[in-house]
Amino acid sequence: MKKKHILLSLAASFLLVGCAGTIEAVPGNVDDNLVNFSGNSTEYFRNDIQMIYDQLVDAGTSNSTILNAILKMIAEDPEKGIFKDFTTEEHIQELCKEKMIDKVKSGSYDVNGLFQESKLISELKASLYDIKSVDGAEPNDNHLLLPTDEYDDIFNYDYSDYIERNIRKDVVIQELTAKYLFKEDYSSLRKSYARRVRYIALEEIEGHKGEAARTLTAFINKFVNNPQVTDFDLDSLARIWTGVESTMTEDEIQFVNENGLYTLSDQIVDELAKIVEVDENGDPTLDEKGEYIMKGVKATDESLESKYTGSYTYPVRMGHILAERELAKTELVEDDLFIKNNGINDLPSKITDRIFSNQINRTNGYLVSAPGKDDIKFLVPERVENNNDFASKIIHYDASSSTRYVVIVDAVYNSLTELDDKDAVEIAEILAENSTNKRDSIIHYLKEFNIEIHDQAFYDYINSTYSEVFEED
Repeated sequence: MKKKHILLSLAASFLLVGCAGTIEAVPGNVDDNLVNFSGNSTEYFRNDIQMIYDQLVDAGTSNSTILNAILKMIAEDPEKGIFKDFTTEEHIQELCKEKMIDKVKSGSYDVNGLFQESKLISELKASLYDIKSVDGAEPNDNHLLLPTDEYDDIFNYDYSDYIERNIRKDVVIQELTAKYLFKEDYSSLRKSYARRVRYIALEEIEGHKGEAARTLTAFINKFVNNPQVTDFDLDSLARIWTGVESTMTEDEIQFVNENGLYTLSDQIVDELAKIVEVDENGDPTLDEKGEYIMKGVKATDESLESKYTGSYTYPVRMGHILAERELAKTELVEDDLFIKNNGINDLPSKITDRIFSNQINRTNGYLVSAPGKDDIKFLVPERVENNNDFASKIIHYDASSSTRYVVIVDAVYNSLTELDDKDAVEIAEILAENSTNKRDSIIHYLKEFNIEIHDQAFYDYINSTYSEVFEED
């Protein structure tokens, strides 16, 4: 029987045993109980490691599990791993934190639209993760998750045990693929035609067509005409458009009022006015219990009534609160590095075609800056209605979705462009998600580390999936 010897201990979790020429990886502590009990009924509770190992093999996951364990060890190898001339532990932790933020933004830990950290803590502790408070802080309950929130805005507890055991492995393995691309296939980074892009998308409000254009134009004119405004703050523009005052600065509220802008929050108030009584200012009136006073049966809009009561499961006032919270959480801004093959899914093709065009840096028809503010380059629509109006030069419109966009292009990389080191690493991380690149990386590192396999099943798995490992260079 042909064997390619890869010597691996998997951190002593498995022993390599065999007889009659067959070598198999099995747990070294097959007779140890997972839980020890005193008394005469220990056999009833017995749940041994051999049984769990057999279930793992029967489920067909053992080979991929072993491979991932090997890749993690390679990634963290001090001499040849990811921390040697490529990345830092700090960056790995930042990537892990991003995944933690994504986890809670799913809404699974919300109650009435507010994040409850105590729900997350309870779930993870029930799964035997060691979750601790940081400096005695209480769980961050009843927190409104905003698009601009960062890790420390959300979490009061230490999740290092969960991150280490559940998130870190995938992160370092992907980073290993990124290092492979960065070190062994750098030309692929340049050929990705990466663009660092910021944009905002405002969909026109039903019954108030043109409000998105009015809001964008007012904000653009303020940027162009005020020398003190040096940054085109898309997050501020998003808060102005949503109009949830509890999340806005005083300057943003003043901007809305001075320009007479109609916001998404105003739309909610107008819809409520069709089902509840309002005062002379248009605000809902309250009964003695503090609830909104409903209009008569014949005067109300049943579809809106259902919308703001969750199909009659809570009062309209609560529905108003929930609608405002969801509005505040709406993500209208994107700021990221994108590559041509992946595209930008949330933008119309006529915009992405211009973003990834080879001509973007070669002509004046693609990018434009406001006078005296050359650091910020806006993408110009294919057709501009009024060349004398700067706002018209940078507002894109998609008729199919009734959405208006402003797009800022901060960096353009082509095949001959010198890559910024930070962006080059980020491009590699994006490309590391590609299955072909993952496979190439695995083959490269298994060969580089000259791994020897002593388990027939695992050998067969590698030979069938990554046969190039056993080919002579």
